[in-house]
Amino acid sequence: MGKMFEVKEYDSIICNVDYRENEKYKYLDQKEFHDLVTFIHEFAGDTEHADALDFMKISYRRNVGEVISIKNYVGLIQMKNGFQIQILPKISFGAEDAGNVKTKKVFLKMLRSMKNFLGKVFNDASLKVDQMNLYELFINMYLQEVRYLVKHGLKSNYIERKENLHYYKGKLLINQQVRNNPAHKERFYVSYEEFHPNSTENRLVKTTLIKLQKLTASAENAKEIRQLLTSFELVEPSVNYAKDFSKIAINRNNKEYEMLLQWAKVFLMNKSFTTFSGTTTARALLFPMEFVYESYVAQQVKK
Repeated sequence: MGKMFEVKEYDSIICNVDYRENEKYKYLDQKEFHDLVTFIHEFAGDTEHADALDFMKISYRRNVGEVISIKNYVGLIQMKNGFQIQILPKISFGAEDAGNVKTKKVFLKMLRSMKNFLGKVFNDASLKVDQMNLYELFINMYLQEVRYLVKHGLKSNYIERKENLHYYKGKLLINQQVRNNPAHKERFYVSYEEFHPNSTENRLVKTTLIKLQKLTASAENAKEIRQLLTSFELVEPSVNYAKDFSKIAINRNNKEYEMLLQWAKVFLMNKSFTTFSGTTTARALLFPMEFVYESYVAQQVKK
């Protein structure tokens, strides 16, 4: 597990040792500061991914040197070398909030109010918030949701199969029969429907689990993924995510997959509130804070 650096939205990060004790700034040593600057320059946005400059601004202050200012985003950035920057909301509990534990708890509460956020089965008690790494936390929440699905049974669909069988079932495919069985009168080239868990929804969930297995650095999450994958043995992984996502329409038959698929999209396609493509130096999962705040207020008002 890499080193963790915690800041809050609107903080200014510097690497000038002379200002190390200055409470206006958060000090980061030269190498990590340089990595962060590289990250900001590398992640120029395109249609699929966010632009790092939307979240962080690099400026120069006389005497202080380069300053990285965080905008109103919260979440996690993880560098290739494992170094993590966790950005928390600017909520102040004064001096008594050692390790920002209270801030993190409030932040989690806020995140759970978001419509497209996994919250149903998510239980505070099992999470060690003080040493929280948001990315592992999101993975953990996704796994709890998959566990809930598995407990209630994976949805099966009728899937069309085409096979050359020794017995007749379903519908004879004349062209294939003529082509494949001219010398085999005892064989039938047929198409039939089979009730099978290899549905598009299950394929996407399985593929997400496989990807998270590679991403997680938590032994607990890795163990949970191994256990869950045994329930998906009959399911093939998805080979074309975009195509599979476009095939799915959420209705009352697959309602229980809605949340899982929104998150599968976040993890598989690097699309979310905001994620970056993780190909170069890092991966990041960041939320616009006003969006988080609005949904939280709306939820509280409903209550």
